[in-house]
Amino acid sequence: MVDAIAECGRGIDPPTAYEISHSYLEMEIEEIGQYIKTLHNFWDEYGCTLMCDGWSTQNRRKIINFLVYSTHGTVFIKSVDATNEFQSGEYICGLMDDVVETIGENRIVQVVIDNGANYKAAGQLLMQKRRHLYWTPCAAHCIDLILEDISKEPEVTTVITNCQLITTFIYN
Repeated sequence: MVDAIAECGRGIDPPTAYEISHSYLEMEIEEIGQYIKTLHNFWDEYGCTLMCDGWSTQNRRKIINFLVYSTHGTVFIKSVDATNEFQSGEYICGLMDDVVETIGENRIVQVVIDNGANYKAAGQLLMQKRRHLYWTPCAAHCIDLILEDISKEPEVTTVITNCQLITTFIYN
């Protein structure tokens, strides 16, 4: 960016850190908000899928992301730092319920979530509260859990260890 500004010649000042973190950020948030509003028409006509994904950062912070998938792509809705919360089914259901309210219950066809016991409980609670919603376990998460179980088999562990040694040797 600085190189592009320099090409314009003297007298052109780069944006300040304040402008980037306030003015430009606010303009970008407004633009994204307008884009999401254009998707509402498609959500009304075709429906959408609410996706909920929990994960941990390298410093063990618990993050829960909410995304909406539709025929026109996937949109990030919000992220919740749940590090200091007990992630019970009730807590997660409450978070999902808030997002359902934000999106509009009539637009959502299904809810896709992790396969952890707390997420399954949250899905059941959400279906009890909102009768027309249906929760589905995440297929990618299912496959990941299956592969983790397979990798614990002694024969597979040996093959994986040998592959890691060969890969390390080649890259070094």
